[in-house]
Amino acid sequence: MLILAAIAVCIVGAVASTYGGALFPVKPLHTEPAPSPGYVVFGIDSLSYCQAASHTGDLNAPYEAAAMKHLPGWDGENAGVPGQTLADVIRHMNGEHALFHVMDRAPINVSQRWVVLFGGTNDLNYDRLTAAQAEYRLTLLCRAIRSAGWKVAVSTITPISSRSSCLIPPFRQWREQRRQYNAWIRTNWSEIADCCIDPASDSRLMNPDDRRYFAPDLAHLTNEGYEVLGHHVGQTLSVKVI
Repeated sequence: MLILAAIAVCIVGAVASTYGGALFPVKPLHTEPAPSPGYVVFGIDSLSYCQAASHTGDLNAPYEAAAMKHLPGWDGENAGVPGQTLADVIRHMNGEHALFHVMDRAPINVSQRWVVLFGGTNDLNYDRLTAAQAEYRLTLLCRAIRSAGWKVAVSTITPISSRSSCLIPPFRQWREQRRQYNAWIRTNWSEIADCCIDPASDSRLMNPDDRRYFAPDLAHLTNEGYEVLGHHVGQTLSVKVI
């Protein structure tokens, strides 16, 4: 009996030694990775792309980089395409457009998913729409994005100088339609979106002839101008997601 007891003690000791002191191996509990705080997609036109800046087209562009400073732990992607109108995006809502392509491949395990929409400038400029027509396009696009489970931030649009070669319609027509479009967004954003960003109310972005904030084409922004834009976005989103 003593021999059998000694053998049993040896076996138990060997098992415990093999599994680090535990009599039986313990499998680690499977845990899901903690969700990221949020993911933001910047669209849709040349302002999101940061045209005329020293760096363009990704999260290191000055606008996106400034916005992300207010959103620690967030990730995102730049879906800006120079020259794009709201209609261009609406026509390709099946995933062909850069905006929806980016949304489709965005991570699922995030607490917040946002699309920041800078759009309408090219609709009023290239397509020469009235403010009401551009508002209708913006409403359709916001509806599509929200139906996909994303939150939307809409934005007022910044000015273009009467001396800019980028301006197509008569300046007075453009100025009045932009005024009406921005006023409509400020008043009605809650009907189509989850928050409103208003860079057009910032005194630094009111004068397109100011070469500190506006690029030589007097329509796009300088690095410093894009940083102002980005801080508006980041500050607004950081308040909304607290």
